[in-house]
Amino acid sequence: DTLAILYDDLGVAYYINQLPDSASHYLNMALNLINKGRNIQQKMSILRHLGEVQKHQKKYELYATTLEEQLRLRDDAFTEQLTGAITSAELQFNEKDSTLQMQQIEGNRKELILALTLAIVTLGILVVFILWLRRNNRYINARKEELKVAYKKLTHSEKLYRQLFENSLGLICTHTPDGKVITVNKAYEDTLKVPRQFLRGKSISELLPSKYKNFFPDYLREVTDKGETEGWIKVLNGEGNELVLRYQNRMMVPENAEPFIISFAQDQTEIFQNRVQADEERRRLQTVMKNSPDIFSILQPDGVIKYMNRSNFFNAEEIVGKSVMQLLSNDEGINFYMNLKKTCESAMPVQIETELKDRHYLTKLIPIMKDNFVKEVLSINTEVTEIKRAQIALKKAKEEAEESNRLKTIFLGSLSHEVR
Repeated sequence: DTLAILYDDLGVAYYINQLPDSASHYLNMALNLINKGRNIQQKMSILRHLGEVQKHQKKYELYATTLEEQLRLRDDAFTEQLTGAITSAELQFNEKDSTLQMQQIEGNRKELILALTLAIVTLGILVVFILWLRRNNRYINARKEELKVAYKKLTHSEKLYRQLFENSLGLICTHTPDGKVITVNKAYEDTLKVPRQFLRGKSISELLPSKYKNFFPDYLREVTDKGETEGWIKVLNGEGNELVLRYQNRMMVPENAEPFIISFAQDQTEIFQNRVQADEERRRLQTVMKNSPDIFSILQPDGVIKYMNRSNFFNAEEIVGKSVMQLLSNDEGINFYMNLKKTCESAMPVQIETELKDRHYLTKLIPIMKDNFVKEVLSINTEVTEIKRAQIALKKAKEEAEESNRLKTIFLGSLSHEVR
């Protein structure tokens, strides 16, 4: 009987933990053991538990059989007790042959039946209550353990997120829908050079330069209506210097809590300043190239024009995308292509002379490197037509002077001979 009770408890435990197959196995083993004895009450308890498991497994035929067995056992127990009581009453009746004794025996029998019935009902209620307390106690203990594990995991997760928040290199800030700071991380505090306790509860608009304060309500409306927004913003740090931040913000609406806005930002001040300087350099270079007497062009390694500041014969915008060889004569085009190829292969500047429509140019091809490869070639074309013409005129004058000197020498030689 003790082993059967143990298997019964195991079956109940597995059923509580949502393992009906294992529960059914142990309850059947308990039933086989209790059948070998005469403990009817324990057998009824095991059958009741087994019936609950079979009902949970939707094995309704087995469940019906189990219920019938419970009813049969209950009837047998009641019949056995009732029979014992009746037998005792009959013996007393046989011993005392009198009407009064018969009435007393009958009254005792009814009282015994009533008491027995009440005892059985009370015992059943007590057993059910004890089993319910045992099962409920196990369930409560299991829930306590689950809550302890969940709380431990939640605490660990919160610690990790807090470390991630504090040690992030990016600037993280949360603020209310009306723009008041809730919390900031260490990177935000270090970048602005303002203590976080001073920032808490302060409106972000107070960190903006005066000329940008009027745009802050527009930002709040956008992030509230759309749920997210991103862009650039200028703020003042604790030393009064302007910083440029690249932000990406999102509206968060947690359950049972007030909505807030989380902001992820990066300090882009140096990049912004470099971009401004690069833009100034680019404008300065464009001004130089636009007003330079030389012709600048950027070529692909195959000779296709990607950019040209101006042209003496063509519209600069129209010839972009065309090959230089299409604009030159065959011989000039071949010569130009060979030197362009030489520039790309040697990654060294090459200087050549080109001719286009009776105009002469001194062309310098300069490779533009990227990742140790020539990606583009800068062509600087300086017109030398007048110099070339002057050189031709000088050469012609030199030849005429040499011819004049030769004739003069011949004349003087002849004159000297005649004089002699």
